[in-house]
Amino acid sequence: MVFILVETINKFQKLKKEIKRQLSEETFKHCLRVAQAANDLAAKHKCSAYKASLAGLLHDLAKDKSNKELLELAGNLEIPVNQVEKQVPYLLHAVVGAKLAEQEFGITDRFILQAIARHTIAGIDMTCLDMVIYLADTIEPARDFPGIREIRHLAQKNLKAAFFQAYRRQIVYLVSKTSYLHPSSVKIWNGLVKDFLGDEIGGRSEQLFTEAEKATPSQ
Repeated sequence: MVFILVETINKFQKLKKEIKRQLSEETFKHCLRVAQAANDLAAKHKCSAYKASLAGLLHDLAKDKSNKELLELAGNLEIPVNQVEKQVPYLLHAVVGAKLAEQEFGITDRFILQAIARHTIAGIDMTCLDMVIYLADTIEPARDFPGIREIRHLAQKNLKAAFFQAYRRQIVYLVSKTSYLHPSSVKIWNGLVKDFLGDEIGGRSEQLFTEAEKATPSQ
């Protein structure tokens, strides 16, 4: 048992050294903070703390790549690229990073790779590890945005509710900036709303459309 623990720690430290050589100082420090935040959240919510730390450390392997590099890597790695990703190649950095973690760092655990791939756009049916990495990236200590204290507090109590609020904030932010929404984001958001509001959403949507019609000047 002690041997396995020492071997695990040694593997983690070795990965840190290798990753540091590939990333900018800013991105590397961010990855260290995310790894620690992921470790803490995983321990709190009974996920694998080791897998969370590893996924957090590796989650931004492709963040420093240029748009051209991301598109080229996606092509070389046979990753499908949609029209929105062509317009905003940054959206590919998570899935490209997961492939790099597998091919360059020998990560084979599918849950770790999936959590890395989902840390930006997320996915349908997020696992505990998926949500831990998404949230750790969102609330790591250097982050600062309106509402972050509430999300940090919620993340300690209810992982799913914290993920819902974090994803909601991201959608609102992108729309407020008139930015592209990834096609998957719409499906993910609709799924989250259904999970949290259930049948209430039908009546609520009808009410919102009715209010909008009343507010629209007649022609």
